[in-house]
Amino acid sequence: MPAALTTCIGAVLVLAAAPPAADWDALLVDPAADARWVDGHTVRVFPRGGGTPAEIDARTGARVALDAGVAAAASGRGLGAQELRSEGGSLQTSIRFRNTGPLDAELLWVDQRGRERGYGRVAPGQERSQQTFEGHAWKVVAGGRTLGWVRGEALPIRVDIGAEPAVPEKQAPAPATEPPAPPAPPALPASAAALHGPPEWSPDGAHVVTFDHVDAQKHPVHLVESAPKDRVEPRMRTIQYLKPGDVIEQRWPRLFTREGREIPLDRSLFANPWSIDGCRWSADGRTFFFIYNQRGHQAYRLLAVDAATGAVRTVVGEESATFVDYADKSWCRWLGDDRLFTPLGHEPGYDYPLLVWLSDPAPASARKKAFDLGRVMKRVSLRNFVAVEPVIAATESPAMGLDDAVWRSIERVRDRIAIHSQRIFLVGQGRGGSDAFRIACRHPREFAGVISLGGPFPLEESLFSQLAAVRRLPMLFCCQRSSVLEQASHTDRTLRLFHAAGAALAMRIYPGSNDLSKSVLADVNRWIMDEVCGTPAALHSLSAS
Repeated sequence: MPAALTTCIGAVLVLAAAPPAADWDALLVDPAADARWVDGHTVRVFPRGGGTPAEIDARTGARVALDAGVAAAASGRGLGAQELRSEGGSLQTSIRFRNTGPLDAELLWVDQRGRERGYGRVAPGQERSQQTFEGHAWKVVAGGRTLGWVRGEALPIRVDIGAEPAVPEKQAPAPATEPPAPPAPPALPASAAALHGPPEWSPDGAHVVTFDHVDAQKHPVHLVESAPKDRVEPRMRTIQYLKPGDVIEQRWPRLFTREGREIPLDRSLFANPWSIDGCRWSADGRTFFFIYNQRGHQAYRLLAVDAATGAVRTVVGEESATFVDYADKSWCRWLGDDRLFTPLGHEPGYDYPLLVWLSDPAPASARKKAFDLGRVMKRVSLRNFVAVEPVIAATESPAMGLDDAVWRSIERVRDRIAIHSQRIFLVGQGRGGSDAFRIACRHPREFAGVISLGGPFPLEESLFSQLAAVRRLPMLFCCQRSSVLEQASHTDRTLRLFHAAGAALAMRIYPGSNDLSKSVLADVNRWIMDEVCGTPAALHSLSAS
């Protein structure tokens, strides 16, 4: 490891004072205990087998036992209005439901997919202690109405079920009316209106594509019918019949902003079209796609145009010295809005590792470049992996939508490509890296590993509830030297948490400020292949274990 990096790592590890050795060792007597930071200097420990939880002051080593009964009595609260689903957890806890309302309250456990299972009722004026796990969600229904939701916490809690629901009552549906007319498309700028249509507007209305158009030349051919059935005299007919080399009808796309500024396109990949069709925009409005069939049918390409720069690239293409049978042997199907990368020289009979990429949701202006799956995978490996970038549907909330988008994209890819079920890795950039940590720790048995490129570990969330499985989950954190120094306290707390929990976190620090640099992505490829091939990657990483 370079000397500069070694010095930087050493600075990270000594920024926070270590607690007295004897007391800190006592914390690690039971490596199966669940430990988590409560604030900047307090760690909470939950022993295996339901022992008494305790809080330890990391500065002094002082240990304070937590009385679960007192904590539950002091934690009385109402139901929440936000719909919840269970998050995987192995730490046993309980919820004491107290019904202060006039109706029987039904308790429903909600699994990770939103399915419900009944666990009995609580009569008015009665209480019931329900055993559960941290992170598991419960729904309470009375009189056919949903009163609210609650989630199990590390310590037992008490929930008061009142007469008034936390969920507002749905309004009666309005009388049926005629569906509103679709909004009129924006007015075409004058420069675009002078060309041929139909215009192809981006979903956000920021760009529009219209077409240059050339009419086919006139090439009349005269046919003489010497003996027509309806007359004695011969009849001459004239038809238009184009010959090889004649000018045919052609069109080329041109890209404009809504204000009328043209973004030039290089036509070298679609210079001589027989046809241009299959036009469509991506859901985010950043890319325009079309299918180019070259005159003579020796090239057939699906092309993508970057709306910001006008750069044109080939998504997939076929070329032949004779001709491509485009009419009967071409097939194109869009996998929703997810972006899919297939490896070079794809072998249908091989079960590939799958990389699920979570890009940084920050606007492109806040980063140097927008995330491009193809460009990123070119730096990782063109042959080793299948990769997909899930896209959250516009109708989904960001909180629930990302989890659902991840599972949906995995299912879609596995329906079409052979994927090794035990080699699915989550990789995230920036805030997407924090999301990758969050999803992988909630479902540690579903993934072979998780990588965060610059996204810090979410310390404030209870992500070690399935501690035994999390300990077996390989994790890699790649970060820049500048961010480590800026967030030294957070980095120190992260390493201490993983050390106390007995979980493994490989950490690598790089110069510069690009989370997607060639050196970072080359290390991502090596680390994943080490995991796939069984090579201990920790031999060349800083590990918190």
